[in-house]
Amino acid sequence: MGYHFNNNNNNKSGINFVELPQDYSNLAEWSKSPKSFIVNFVESQKGPVRNTVGNIINRLKTSCKLAGFVVDMFCTPMIDVADELGVPSYIFYVCGAATLGLSLHLQGLNDEQNQDLTKYENSDAAISVPTYVNPVPAKVWPTIVFEKESDFPSFWRKFKETKGIIINTFLEFEPHAVKSLSDDEKIPPVYPVGPIVQTDNDNQNHNEIIKWLDEQPDSSVVFICFGSTGSFERDQVSEIAVALENSGQRFLWSLRKPPPKDELEFPGEYENHGDVLPDGFLERTMGIGKVIGWAPQMAVLSHPAVGGSFERDQVSEIAVALENSGQRFLWSLRKPPPKDELEFPGEYENHGDVLPDGFLERTMGIGKVIGWAPQMAVLSHPAVGLAIGGFVSHCGWNSTLESIWCNVPIATWPLSAEQQANAFQLVKEFGIAAEIKVDYRKDCNVTVPAEKIEKAIRALMGPENEGRAKVKVLNEKSRVVMTKGGSSYDFLGRFIDNVLDSVS
Repeated sequence: MGYHFNNNNNNKSGINFVELPQDYSNLAEWSKSPKSFIVNFVESQKGPVRNTVGNIINRLKTSCKLAGFVVDMFCTPMIDVADELGVPSYIFYVCGAATLGLSLHLQGLNDEQNQDLTKYENSDAAISVPTYVNPVPAKVWPTIVFEKESDFPSFWRKFKETKGIIINTFLEFEPHAVKSLSDDEKIPPVYPVGPIVQTDNDNQNHNEIIKWLDEQPDSSVVFICFGSTGSFERDQVSEIAVALENSGQRFLWSLRKPPPKDELEFPGEYENHGDVLPDGFLERTMGIGKVIGWAPQMAVLSHPAVGGSFERDQVSEIAVALENSGQRFLWSLRKPPPKDELEFPGEYENHGDVLPDGFLERTMGIGKVIGWAPQMAVLSHPAVGLAIGGFVSHCGWNSTLESIWCNVPIATWPLSAEQQANAFQLVKEFGIAAEIKVDYRKDCNVTVPAEKIEKAIRALMGPENEGRAKVKVLNEKSRVVMTKGGSSYDFLGRFIDNVLDSVS
């Protein structure tokens, strides 16, 4: 937990962090239900937070006044603590304005119109949502909407109890959604203060990846990465490998090992990527591709040349698509976690075990398969923005903002949470992304074929990709909004004024 105290002369930032007392006695029991783990854990922290903040107030009551709580979107129970202490609360929403509006609209349908939203599961229906221009298909709604045990409406009701919502977006990116939220009297004031991205890359820890990107032509590499929790089984890995190889595109692939089924873990790293890739893939793509494990995403995306996990079937399809596309690629290929376990993807011992036979050999020289990827480091590399010409992404909101910040267009492959709605927005609302899938879910047991992946890679990297010019415009705007006079700078000022007004 952190708090800001502006009279601390020994701390230039004014930010102090407090370690809360912990009781782990229920941890094992909570871990049996990954979907409710976070809810149970946060709820258990209300007492420690209440006591700790109370002690701070008593200690500093003569020199300062508690202005309020800023809570993470998953920590809404802390709003109750703020109410008990008689101070306002604000939520920091780490996703986009459109998906915030979607969730609040669905909560309203449940509460005000008594609609059973679970009836829309697997439906082809689409509804009008104020924060979207086009009707939003039920197939891209957040999965939590259809989980009866999730108590989805009560979670979003808490948002409306706050004094404001801080959003990691910027007005010029989502003008329609921001205006819609601002015009709705039932929704607290919104403050779009993004894009909030981590730009200080520690490239020294990823020398091999960055060095490889340095050797690639500008805008020649497609980066395949599915975030911290994304991984695929062998079949899907093979499809990706085939697609990469057939595309002929240079690639950097963050290929990670799925965690054990039913385990709450992140994807791991393969000891040998060749164990999961098609036979000969690494050899065939040598020189044009590189397969890695974890990837420093921002470092990659910001590199001029430019994770998630899938099951084996989907890995194979991706491999086929990459190979057939003929495009250079960097693929972050990670191992899926165990089913029904709240874990992150892991790392394969050998990517060749899950990739099609010969994939690594056939794509040697144009592609690279890795495990975890330093995403921002990759996206910001000249081989991605200049050298990296495209990003096959799970469409997590952070990854979406990073791609815009680094001027790298996306091909959409959502996996979970609000990612389907993000993909729909990027493809259908903004026209800035190539579509692999917008309604794919990692638990749907569907393998995306190599042909579909290859087609999207070619569209993403081709000269006729109209989304590239649109991303460039957004990239330029994203750099201005954070400066004095920019929209995000101004909204942050409004938020500060609101907080100060509450204590005056």
